Amino acid sequence: MEPRYCYQGKDRPYIRLIRLWYIRSRCQARFRAEEFSVSWTHFLSLWLTDNQWQSHGTGSLDLCFGRRDCDLPWTDSNTEIISRQAYLKRRFERENNSLPKNRTRNKQNLVRKIEA
Repeated sequence: MEPRYCYQGKDRPYIRLIRLWYIRSRCQARFRAEEFSVSWTHFLSLWLTDNQWQSHGTGSLDLCFGRRDCDLPWTDSNTEIISRQAYLKRRFERENNSLPKNRTRNKQNLVRKIEA
């Protein structure tokens, strides 16, 4: 079922909000040129499980929608609802492990160039 055809009703106004999150996620993936094939029904079912949509936010303990493996595309089997703290920690560890030992991060290089 596409989001624009979803029945909202007076008793479920949060469906409109979750639909907005779905559209934003899809647009962000397109902007990054990433494949996004997550269905609306899967996205909705993830957020409605145990009323997880009430804990959505940008705080460290709030929940977010993310990929289990960042190297794979956005699919129903590769997405999950996870706390932002755990998701960002996983991404940080992945990014730091992928850098060569003799290379530093861009911000550190920028600071060294300004100081020199």
